[in-house]
Amino acid sequence: MKSLPLFLSLLVASCVSRAPKQEVSAQAQPVGTPVLYGRDGAPVWTSEAGGTQVRKGPTGEAIADGSRVYLLELYQQVIDEKERLGIEVKSLTASLERLQADLKSNTEKLEQSAAESARLQGELERSRQENLELAGRLVTAQIRRLEAEKLLLEYKIEAARLAAQPNPDAITKPAPRQENP
Repeated sequence: MKSLPLFLSLLVASCVSRAPKQEVSAQAQPVGTPVLYGRDGAPVWTSEAGGTQVRKGPTGEAIADGSRVYLLELYQQVIDEKERLGIEVKSLTASLERLQADLKSNTEKLEQSAAESARLQGELERSRQENLELAGRLVTAQIRRLEAEKLLLEYKIEAARLAAQPNPDAITKPAPRQENP
């Protein structure tokens, strides 16, 4: 699309000639040959020595760049380039749409991953809290078990001491248990 204004300016420049105007000779034209004059007053058709007419431009020089065929060729080139650029725009548009769809799906996947990560983080924190609670329960149970073993050992020791005493009438109660602060 950027080349279209450039091409049009080249097209206009090729139509405008920068050569100096040639003076029209005062020779008499043969009778019966019409003379065509351009907008600038110079003859457009002139007769050559062989009697053939050669088309001249408005400034008197032979036209090579401003002929209709040349302009049609330039126009066809512009049309071809326009079609090529149109195809390129369509392919880039399709590519852009495909990339936007990929971006949307990747964004959705990222959001799902973030939600899953948050869910797993919450579950991990709950597991840690549960683990701490279970560890506390385990320590409490261990303390109670050790206290029960201690009491059992104290009773066994007291029973063994009583069994070792010769006087059966002197059975005493075990000493009251003292709480350790």
